[in-house]
Amino acid sequence: MQTKSDRILLIVFLSLSAAFFGFVRLFTFAYKTGGPVSGNGNPGLLIAFPALVFYSVTLFYIYKAGRYFFRFGNRRVASRYPLVLFFPLAVCGYGEFRFARSLLRHLGGGPGDPDSVIYRWPLLNQYTNTMFLNAYTFIGGILIALLIGCCVEGSRRVWPLFPE
Repeated sequence: MQTKSDRILLIVFLSLSAAFFGFVRLFTFAYKTGGPVSGNGNPGLLIAFPALVFYSVTLFYIYKAGRYFFRFGNRRVASRYPLVLFFPLAVCGYGEFRFARSLLRHLGGGPGDPDSVIYRWPLLNQYTNTMFLNAYTFIGGILIALLIGCCVEGSRRVWPLFPE
């Protein structure tokens, strides 16, 4: 985050990523219990590919920001960044686990369960797109990119493996 253009690109790609994650949610079918099963394909998957491209670029800029803040931040505070990042990352992991379990329970089980709505379908389908692209994975990926950036910069201080 050394230049103003890096900060602007981070904001732009973060906004686009968040919007596309929202579009995936919008285009994923919600199963109504006892209702018919949709056979109209997976429109959420069409949105998922550009979402992942924008998200990958966002994570790169977040990684750069993590390195920058760890390098130029207050050393006492910066040394605690990795520890502080673990708690929200654990919360995101737990939230994702509960969300996926709740969604599969609502669908009657996973692809291997004969009583399931998605029996013999791949796990990524028109009902489960949001199990993979949601707020928990969005925030969790950002936290992991920050954590990696901080750890790389911290290891560079101790052991200069990643030179400028």
